[in-house]
Amino acid sequence: MASWRRPRVDIEIDGESKNAKDLYSVSTRDKITGKAIIKPYHDTSFDWIEINLLCNVKAYVHTASPGAITPQVPCFMQLLKLAQPMDENQFPEDRILKAREMYTFEFTFVIPDEVPMNACKHDFKNDELKDAHKRLPPTLGDKQHQKEDFAPDMSKVNWIVRASVLKKQENVPRPIVIQDSNRRIRVIPATDEAPPLNIEKGDEEYNLRREKGMKRRIGKFEDTGRLAIETDQPRSLRLPPPQDTDAEAPSTTAAIVVRFDPSDKSSRPPQFSCLETKLDVITYFSSRARTDYPTRKETKLDGLMSYYQSSVQLSHRNIQTQGWNCHEPGTNPDSLEIRRGSSSGGMGTVNIPGPTRDHKQNLPFYTALLNVPISLPRDKALVPTFHSCFVSRVYALKYTLAVYATGTGSGRAKKADEVSLTVPFQISSATRATSGLPPGGEIDQCITLPGDSRTNSVDQNQDDLEDYLNRPSAASPDRPARRTPVQSPPEYSRSGPSYAPIARTGGAIVDERPIQSVPAYSAFPAVR
Repeated sequence: MASWRRPRVDIEIDGESKNAKDLYSVSTRDKITGKAIIKPYHDTSFDWIEINLLCNVKAYVHTASPGAITPQVPCFMQLLKLAQPMDENQFPEDRILKAREMYTFEFTFVIPDEVPMNACKHDFKNDELKDAHKRLPPTLGDKQHQKEDFAPDMSKVNWIVRASVLKKQENVPRPIVIQDSNRRIRVIPATDEAPPLNIEKGDEEYNLRREKGMKRRIGKFEDTGRLAIETDQPRSLRLPPPQDTDAEAPSTTAAIVVRFDPSDKSSRPPQFSCLETKLDVITYFSSRARTDYPTRKETKLDGLMSYYQSSVQLSHRNIQTQGWNCHEPGTNPDSLEIRRGSSSGGMGTVNIPGPTRDHKQNLPFYTALLNVPISLPRDKALVPTFHSCFVSRVYALKYTLAVYATGTGSGRAKKADEVSLTVPFQISSATRATSGLPPGGEIDQCITLPGDSRTNSVDQNQDDLEDYLNRPSAASPDRPARRTPVQSPPEYSRSGPSYAPIARTGGAIVDERPIQSVPAYSAFPAVR
């Protein structure tokens, strides 16, 4: 006698190439349509079929706490759950899937603008971070995507279309999953450029101005003056919609202003050598919800938070032909135009860096403007800057300017003096001009139900479960439908999150303020 086999469940997404090796990519308000196909090998009894769009966030932190049961402190959060309403008329009347038959169930999802209002129940130290946590996180760390996104194994954001065949069993509070199937997709939400960060003097991570003393060697080292470089935070680099293959490669431009204050009348400004630009990619991950923006300093003090950093070289330019502008003593720096380098030509108005600590009022000073084109490598999949409860992605630009002090030459035997700046940098994302969701889509009536039974730390509501499995076909006086306004695309609702840190050392919970678990809800047949 042949052994019993679970039914086969396949998910097909419209517009996805069957031979494609990469993930199907969408953005905010893009419509995802497709069908779930069920092929039973044997007659299979079931109670319900559900199709969901899920956004799951996973993170874990290695800890070296004495007496820890496990060196890893994991955390899981179901940030979003959209449920496709199912028409019971499509189900067999006897609720039995016949062997060798094929059952097809269509679905339609639209990527919303934000996560549900009840997604983040923890405290925030500022409103800006609270708004940031409302935005959708992009797909991160999915190994099925062909291009590198520099996400560590300790942090993942997965977007999944899941189809499940459910069956109730006696003495089991929630239905069991007979069979399910997952299809991962890549979501790059549309994001706007955020205001620049407020960089205070002495910041450990970023610096917008640096000074360096210049020395020349004529028998002995002598001071020639002091060099200062300064820049502002550049505009964000805006990614095109993920499926817009004809879009131009995104790029932006930054400017670095250099000032040299000579030590005496005979001192001349140094000779430029090269300018290197690198992009630092920093991923923060935590085993408990963050109440403030993450910093590298904070990771040293918090054992449940860490970060992973990578660097990508964007350019290495030879700027030996870059010239200087000489300004007479007493010139007002706020009203000057600086001639651009020979590679770009023209004139530009910028703020000249203030005097260095060795500036002498009776001596002239020199300035130069360096234009820095910024473009991302095409073989990388850098996601927009984002912050969520457990995972964040931020970027920084690191400029390294190399110069030769006057008198030392520029031969290979002479080492150039280097000075670096590290500046916050944002990556944002545009949305498709034609969207599948009109603004303000709202569900006025829906029946809310418990979330996925396999999601850890979801509150079990057995009364709702029994109502679900034994529900009438429509609302009745004995069981009125609960009416919940939900800001989401028509015909389905978004669910709340389910998350809680799993962190124990010596039998005690590490987090002394455990996160309250929030039930995850999904919408099923809408009440008409």
